[in-house]
Amino acid sequence: MRQDSLQKVIRAYHFFKANIDNEISLNNIAINTGWKISSVKTYYSKKWAGIFLEINNGVYLICMPDDLTENQFIQHHSQVDEAVKI
Repeated sequence: MRQDSLQKVIRAYHFFKANIDNEISLNNIAINTGWKISSVKTYYSKKWAGIFLEINNGVYLICMPDDLTENQFIQHHSQVDEAVKI
């Protein structure tokens, strides 16, 4: 994983961790990670299914497991073919 991509993944992890049980928007994630909104939408559908859930139109609830470590999140995020279910 490239260094800039790794830094965005780490920022995403810490943003999610700090916002467990909070409602957010995809735009909040884009602003806090540096990814474009299109990338955030892609990651939501391909990587983050167990991290947060859409509870209303454009409103998402962070439900990342409390015990998920930064290294596990990075490992999960860097999976190419088959992502580990969180």
